[in-house]
Amino acid sequence: ALATLKQALEVAQKIEHAYRKASTLRGIASALAKAGDGKQALEVAQKIEDVYFKATALREIASALVEAGDKEQALATLKQAVEAVQKIESARSKAPALADIASALAKAGDKGQALATLKQALEVAQQIESADGTLRNIASALAEAGETTQAFEVAQQIESADGTLRNIALDLAEAGEIKQALEVAQKIEGAKEKAFALSSIAVSLAEAGDREQALATLKQALEVAQKIGAAGYKDYARRDIASA
Repeated sequence: ALATLKQALEVAQKIEHAYRKASTLRGIASALAKAGDGKQALEVAQKIEDVYFKATALREIASALVEAGDKEQALATLKQAVEAVQKIESARSKAPALADIASALAKAGDKGQALATLKQALEVAQQIESADGTLRNIASALAEAGETTQAFEVAQQIESADGTLRNIALDLAEAGEIKQALEVAQKIEGAKEKAFALSSIAVSLAEAGDREQALATLKQALEVAQKIGAAGYKDYARRDIASA
């Protein structure tokens, strides 16, 4: 695999189209990191001239390093990613890139830097006319970092706030962050979305072997489901609850 990637690198160096070349090099750098060659991956990332693709490559390399257990090198790489992302001129590109780097920082164990980066992402996002997608990413990253109250505040700026909070709760539950998932679910105002989130969290709890907590969460989901007026919605929530 490494030999093939090195051949791909030789071909990529000859690409004349700047955007295509940067995109290809990013993909190669990421693949090298996942294949265990972090050093070569970083060398490739440094060859990328487009700052967006460079920052993305560095973040993806850092994520691979975290999975490999090398958080120290991952944090050093993310520091480079933060430096690169500052050079991005477009707010529409810069804000989500910052949010993604912040999420990676949180997973690498630097919550302080993650929150500082999210703060900047939020400031940049305010410059975007339609920023719902970016705000969803920021809210999700805040929840992952344990800042559920702030995640809720950001989600309130999005038109479909309840749907965003539901998705964040589900992502947290799947990642095993049950406490944070429940905190987010409690902030959902709509009964349909709240019942769905709670029942899904209960499934995650049951799969993790915590039957007592799963049953307690299912009970709450059922209580919320009683508030759903439309029969179809109520049946849907009940079916989801029963699947646990």
